[in-house]
Amino acid sequence: MADFQKSKSIGKFGENLVINYLRLGNIEVSPNSDKETRSFHDLDCKIGAKRFTVEVKLDFLAAKTGNMAIEISNTKTGADSGLSVTKSTLWAVLVKDEENWVIFLTKTESLRDFIKNHKGREFKGAGDGNATLLLYKMADIIHIFRRIDNLGKLVDGVMDYSDIGKTVKNLLKL
Repeated sequence: MADFQKSKSIGKFGENLVINYLRLGNIEVSPNSDKETRSFHDLDCKIGAKRFTVEVKLDFLAAKTGNMAIEISNTKTGADSGLSVTKSTLWAVLVKDEENWVIFLTKTESLRDFIKNHKGREFKGAGDGNATLLLYKMADIIHIFRRIDNLGKLVDGVMDYSDIGKTVKNLLKL
């Protein structure tokens, strides 16, 4: 039970970080509180009239290993999970880089297309021991993602984060 609670707490941390950055980009966002859809996406979002959803994943080892991990199933139950079941519009990956978290976004369908066309190295028992992952070299997969945590700029003495919203609109093709 402690592992589940720790994992849940870590997941909430990642979700809150993505929420904060999306809000800086003038995107309405809230955690998905619907128990029926919770396993399909983490965040409910709105930009203008367009509603969309986001799945959030943390990758603690990407900076060290040079690989990005994409969750595809639960090793213990054999059930599909992560990318295999999400109904999210966007996929967020948080990568720990020395001291900071770096936030990458892509369209979920772009990630699915990438995985369909590029064989990853399968790794079982990851995370808290229950995840099967596909590992891809960061250099090979990063081109389908857009980084958003570095999009703030100083304009007339005030931080402007509008490029976050522009990046999301671009991903959503708005």
